[in-house]
Amino acid sequence: MAGVDAIAMPSPVQVRRDMQARIEKSERAISPLTTMLKETSLSPRGTSSPNSSTAKKGQPNGLRISSFQGNSFKCSSTTSDIGYQTIDSPSQPVEKAAIMHRHAASSHEANCTWSGVLPIRKYDNPTYSNKVFLGGVPWDIEPGGVQEAFTEFGHVKVEFPGNVPFQKKFGGRPRSEEDSVHCYGYLYVIFESDKHVKEMLKHCTRGGPHGKKEGSCSSNGDGEYYYKISSRKMRSKEVQVIPWVLCDSNYVAGPHPYHKLNNETTIFVGALHGMLNAEGLAHVMNDLFGNVVYAGVDTDKYKYPIGSGRVTFSSHRSYMRAVNAAFVEIKTTKFVKKVQIDPYLEEVPCSVCNSEVGPYFCRNQCCFKYYCSRCWSKVHGDIDPSLGVHSPVMRNSKNGGSANVSIKTNLSDLYKKLSSEP
Repeated sequence: MAGVDAIAMPSPVQVRRDMQARIEKSERAISPLTTMLKETSLSPRGTSSPNSSTAKKGQPNGLRISSFQGNSFKCSSTTSDIGYQTIDSPSQPVEKAAIMHRHAASSHEANCTWSGVLPIRKYDNPTYSNKVFLGGVPWDIEPGGVQEAFTEFGHVKVEFPGNVPFQKKFGGRPRSEEDSVHCYGYLYVIFESDKHVKEMLKHCTRGGPHGKKEGSCSSNGDGEYYYKISSRKMRSKEVQVIPWVLCDSNYVAGPHPYHKLNNETTIFVGALHGMLNAEGLAHVMNDLFGNVVYAGVDTDKYKYPIGSGRVTFSSHRSYMRAVNAAFVEIKTTKFVKKVQIDPYLEEVPCSVCNSEVGPYFCRNQCCFKYYCSRCWSKVHGDIDPSLGVHSPVMRNSKNGGSANVSIKTNLSDLYKKLSSEP
């Protein structure tokens, strides 16, 4: 048609060239991601990276511990084969590796196993946290349904896993069935006061070695509480109620007038079970490693456990035995849980440059120091690449509050205080 330019069709050769150029462009875009995935690959337990044999040189032989069953223990590995998730390349960001290490207990075998009966505490007039754990709740339960179930005990708030309120978790939108299936199973109920918690426990049934009976909030702590909750699809389902007695957050193994809490003989214990109190934690660690003088369980603003704690020993040898154990499985009649042990960390300067804060700690015995990000990369990469397999440990700032006492507290004063509590 006159006045209209004819559209020139590309030749087959040109089409192939354009497709090849697009493919090459896509490969260049994907290449950095592929490299990152290779660098962040984890060494499975029982295998080693190319530098692992070199990294083990100079390390002292680990202390072998036996298995603990019926108040006896066992440990099947030494320090050199703990098998952490390690970084294969020193170029891996140290902070990312430290965050990965916090969850190492979920993917590693336990090196020590404790099996036995935990001490049973008796309470005359206990003071409870306003926050209560509910386990085994119906998957289709709504926050309004939970509040209605406890309405006779005053106004309650519902908190879901991860400290996420209902409105934030679902963005104010209606919940789908898929949301329920993947997000529920347990939750927390926050009462207005300790008085309301006690009243609720009186309406619970107790499960123990002799079956279920009506509960009482002033008996011993060997039974489990159960409360019936209904949802749209489940009627009168018994859910487990786990309250927390405030005096269970700290424990001192007898008076120690001349011994203060010291971070150099204190371990951090993560992945604790919600039913393990400070005295039980001290009992387990003392059976395994000996010389425990203090145990504390970290708590949130409601003074409810957050799944971590710390234990202080009176001897450095017991402390190192615990650090070398790394992963301990605790078997009781009520639960089986694998916990993770790391050195207790403080905010201190870098041990190398001494000019910047050292947020990262190398728990390997040939290092056992605090590092800033720059010095970590330098020591564990530039100076000695074989140290690149070491796992950094980083202090979790969210656990900094807690109900634990100051690290410099005199244990004699703390023992007197705890002894006076109900």
